Formats: sequence, C-alpha cells, structure tokens
Amino acid sequence: MLSWAMLAIENESDREFIERLYTQNYAAMLQKAKDILKNHQRAEDAVEAVMLRLIDRIDLLHRCNQVSLHSYLLTCVRNEAIGQLRRDSRLYPGDAEEKMRILPDEGAAVDTKLMYQAQVQALAKALQSLPERDALALRMKYYECMGDAEIAAILNIKASAVRSLLSRVRRKVFELLREAEA
Repeated sequence: MLSWAMLAIENESDREFIERLYTQNYAAMLQKAKDILKNHQRAEDAVEAVMLRLIDRIDLLHRCNQVSLHSYLLTCVRNEAIGQLRRDSRLYPGDAEEKMRILPDEGAAVDTKLMYQAQVQALAKALQSLPERDALALRMKYYECMGDAEIAAILNIKASAVRSLLSRVRRKVFELLREAEA
C-alpha cells in the first residue's frame, strides 16, 4: 500500500527499514485503529497516514529498540485515529462526540505490558550471563527484596561491600542491556 511513498526514500537501507517496519507492525496498527474508528477503510487510512509521517522521522526510528518502536507506532496510530474522530466531531457534532466518550483507553496498558515483558526477558538473559555470585546478589536484592545485611550474611561479606557489589553489577547489567539493544 505504501509502495508509491517508498519511492520517496532515497536511501535503500532506510527504504527496507520502513518496509520491514510496516510489514511487521501493520496488523497490530490496523487493529488498534479499527478498535477506535470501527471502520476498516478509515483504519487503513490512519495507518497509512502514520507511516507517511514516520518516513520523515527515520533517524528517530533507527534509534529505538524493537519494543519501544512497536509501542511508538501503536501510540501514533491511536493518536491519528482519535484525531480523525475529533475532525469528525467538527463536521458531524453528535456522532463523533459520542464515540469519543466511549473510546477505550486500553492501548497504554497493552503497550506497557509488552514493553515490560520484553524488558524482563532482556534482563533475564543479561542475568544469565553474569557470574553466579553477581546474579545471586541482584536476585536477592530485587526479586526477594532482601536488605543489605541479609545479603551480606548469605554471601559472607560486609554490608558496605554488598552496596559496592550491587552498584558494580548493575552497571554491568546496564552495559549488557545496551549491547543487546544495539
């Protein structure tokens, strides 16, 4: 559907990136727009409008990770669909205003769950690559909500050493997550 607009993208890798983005996310974006607009053709128009605007933001899109990108696309489509309803309310005041009142706001919750799930998976993978003692310290602190004194007793180190250990391990995990994202 966007094939004519793709010709405007001069860089071949950018063109392939937008095509892949469109292909991978089309169904979710269309469903989000249909949930709001209750009309297949108007939902397709909303998705197309979003994708056309995003062509100008390719640099921003390249910097996003896959989960953030998916969430961003769904938010853009939701905003476009709501914008269509608002424009309709100016043309046909009664009908569109009623639709706006009953508009579901479950998109943010779904996006948040997807982002959280991806982050948890990435974190679990990063934890698996850590030395056993480091991963254990993080698990005890953040999953089991143990205090520094309890962790120190289990690891047979001082409580101040637990804080240093956790700080060092957190930096290592952030580095691993950044590497995985890139």
